[in-house]
Amino acid sequence: IQRLRPADNWREDIPSFSMISVIADRVDECLKNLRNGFSVHLIGLPGSGRSQVFRLVAEKLSLAGVGIIWMRGSRLLAQRPLSSLALAGVLAGGQTAAAPGDTLLKQAVDAFEARVKRPYTVLLVDDAADLDWASAGIIATVRSKRDFPILMASPPSIYHDEVLGELLVTAQPGVEIALDGLLLEQVYHLANTLLDGVLESSATSQIATLSGGLPGLVQAIVAVGRRTGRLALHDGMWRATSGLWDEQLGSVLRPFLTGLDQNEIDSLTQLACSGPIMSLQAEELVGPAMVRKLTQIGLLRFEQGGEISVFPPALAELLRRAGGLADNPHCLAPSSAGTFEPDRGLGVLVGLDAAAFANQACLYWQEKIAECLAEWNQNRVPATALPLLVALRSGAADSEKTNMVLTETERIADDLLALTNFVTLSATYRATWGQDLAGALAELHQHEQDFPESVGYIRACEAHLILICERVPHSTLLELPIASEDPLAEELLRVARIEAMLACGEMVSAAELLADFHPSGERAASATQVFNGLVRVLGDDADGGVEWALTHLRDAMERLEPTIVAGHAYVAALGMAVLGRFSELDSVVEIAFRLVNTNSFQSHYQTGLFLLASTVAAWEGRTDYARSLAVQAISLIPGNGPFPGMLAALQVLSQPTIAAGHLWDQVDDLLDRGYVTSAVYLAVMAVELEPEAARVATVVERGAGAQSRVLQAMSRYIASVAADDVDQLVHVIDELREVCGPLEAMRAGITRALMLRDAGDSEGWLEQAEAAWHEGKGLGRHCGGLFARLIERVDLTPREAEAVGFAAQGRSASEIASTIGVTNRTVEAHLLAAYRKIGVRSRQELQPVISTWL
Repeated sequence: IQRLRPADNWREDIPSFSMISVIADRVDECLKNLRNGFSVHLIGLPGSGRSQVFRLVAEKLSLAGVGIIWMRGSRLLAQRPLSSLALAGVLAGGQTAAAPGDTLLKQAVDAFEARVKRPYTVLLVDDAADLDWASAGIIATVRSKRDFPILMASPPSIYHDEVLGELLVTAQPGVEIALDGLLLEQVYHLANTLLDGVLESSATSQIATLSGGLPGLVQAIVAVGRRTGRLALHDGMWRATSGLWDEQLGSVLRPFLTGLDQNEIDSLTQLACSGPIMSLQAEELVGPAMVRKLTQIGLLRFEQGGEISVFPPALAELLRRAGGLADNPHCLAPSSAGTFEPDRGLGVLVGLDAAAFANQACLYWQEKIAECLAEWNQNRVPATALPLLVALRSGAADSEKTNMVLTETERIADDLLALTNFVTLSATYRATWGQDLAGALAELHQHEQDFPESVGYIRACEAHLILICERVPHSTLLELPIASEDPLAEELLRVARIEAMLACGEMVSAAELLADFHPSGERAASATQVFNGLVRVLGDDADGGVEWALTHLRDAMERLEPTIVAGHAYVAALGMAVLGRFSELDSVVEIAFRLVNTNSFQSHYQTGLFLLASTVAAWEGRTDYARSLAVQAISLIPGNGPFPGMLAALQVLSQPTIAAGHLWDQVDDLLDRGYVTSAVYLAVMAVELEPEAARVATVVERGAGAQSRVLQAMSRYIASVAADDVDQLVHVIDELREVCGPLEAMRAGITRALMLRDAGDSEGWLEQAEAAWHEGKGLGRHCGGLFARLIERVDLTPREAEAVGFAAQGRSASEIASTIGVTNRTVEAHLLAAYRKIGVRSRQELQPVISTWL
């Protein structure tokens, strides 16, 4: 067992559909505990990957030369004494008896004890709760005399089982390892692997919710969806053509009910048909004892708000249909993940909690769609079309329905305000979702010609669309026409001016316009809330901006208004990215991910959010997830938006190579459009990859003149790197730490280390690299991906890296040579070459480098 080192590269043997971190991590955890002499109790529902982990552990033990005794319990043979030992080949000839006497029991004990006497032996017991009592008794008897580790696997929380309870007592010391559901990112990665492509995000949300994150159910849902056409490939992306529930899933769900009697199944069906309910209501419905038992075996789960629901949600769907509620639309939706409670806090709003909000919001808006559609069908005019359009885009309706409402609404002017709002919504949808800015502007201009009194509304919408699709609009477009005295139009134009100022880097001016601005119109009020957070994050109060955004994000979720979630989520994510609050950023991304198709009117915010998350994932070394998020973002808006992260160019950051000058071309393009804020953020990345002094002058000048300490500090960083000014960079790092936080200071520290190395300062570069590594300890998670620049510059060959790794473990040259199959002299040559590249002279100097960034 001691031969099972953590560095052993066994993961490449895992089948592709299971190459997800949770499976690999659990296998590592089992091996580590068994290696240290601890028994392991592996707990998981059907489809949790329990059997897969069990099998992989057995394979790795066998490959390492460990003797294994593999037994499996069987419910069908549980009443036949010694059946488990016999089927495992422990008993000579595999003979059993209906009522074994002392002689046969003694023979069984001796045979089993002889097997475990062998050095390096591990007992593996799958489905341990279903062992026959005689086999379990013999295991317990021998385990009390001889110390050998046991790996047991069983469904969750069935300690009332006498056989399993006895085994757990005798197997001490031991640990429990539970296989819970996957996170959304892991579901996404697994589904993409199964499909050998990229899965559209709303389909991922459906799969994650329906499966409860159980890998086996994810695999089944994807396979059935692909076979039935519910998952189809469109424009290079797998999309859900309809709901992903299918009757064929029943075959993989019925094993969850194995061992339950009819009363327990009926009780579970009652709870499934009731949907998420409070635990007291559940106890009144089926009794406290039944709730307790179903919870113990993992088929009921408590949410943080006190509700209880059937798990996994796909099982609840199966039971609801069996209970005769297939015609109830509330039961057809995969909404059994729980009820959203906004006061739970966003730090834990992932998995089922995030699914609960997404599904509850979608159910609410589906009801609104039906209600508004009925009114619109009776009178297809702008006044009835407006609430229907809002409901359609909030309820993740397909584009065909939205297009139908836009084309079949009679544009009558008996209510000019309603008609104007309808036209602006139509133009916004055309520009953002249809990628037709010219057509959208023509539609607005025609309405302005027909109804000159609507000029204020039209210009505000025109300015907004030009800003998010093309460039910062000319200042004359942002002024209120003299002929207009409409206060609502003035509010919208003021919002457009603020938005343009934020894109230009004029944070102080934007803050002045926002001060004491409390618009009465709903559209202006929603935009103003987002801008209040954005001006803080882009100014000098990232912490305040994040808290502002989270507060209003919670409010939007409490009111079930997904249309304004994307803006607040983007602001929060931008601030969290700068502050290094990556765990929280994952929560925010998951919420928006589950609502990705609910609002085409904020698609630029969704694009920015996904690309920011993609960049952070690349910093953390999660390259597959980073690439997938970038593809999702580009599918929403293929071009560039006005704020940081809204850049199609960012997708190249997850690629191994970047074309020379590509990012600088993008910086120049952003400056030409007037997007100064976004240009400065991108120039930081560009100068780290390609420090071209000739290309920084304009962006540094524009950034230094911005009304933002953040942009000013970033501009000084860009200038220092381009000028190769190592000494000035020391002061810039301090400024970045004060103004932006530890992440930007760490990035600058990494850049300075590379500059010192290029200058020949071998001692200084290592000190700066170590300082940058320790700077990153203040972040929520370490950004190992950012240190790839240092590792690439060292450029160790695979053999050199292997030799250095063994040397860091304290192995001698002869031990390393025998391990990798080369001569001692070759090992010494590899080590000397590696020392020279790194800049160290001995193993003692190598150790701190190996234990940190390298």
